[in-house]
Amino acid sequence: MGILMDESGSVGKDEFTKEKNFVKALAGNFQIGPNAAQFGVITYSTGSRLKITLNQYRDLASFQCGLSTIQYAGIIVLKDYLYFKIFVILNFS
Repeated sequence: MGILMDESGSVGKDEFTKEKNFVKALAGNFQIGPNAAQFGVITYSTGSRLKITLNQYRDLASFQCGLSTIQYAGIIVLKDYLYFKIFVILNFS
């Protein structure tokens, strides 16, 4: 199963942690192994990054541990920054 996780600046660290917890819970519903389900994770923001390959972990515990090590990049896309600035100007000026 391929998982795509949003780590852009508009998501925020707390929401990214919720994303990881959701994926951990989702994976908990599957038997993970070489002859069973396999999970891969790609994160994206301004670009995409392969974080976990499909055959990288051989069981649920190691997959969940590997998922825990993925750090939130928090890259703010220029578009997100501009929308925020426009919002501030329109509402607080």
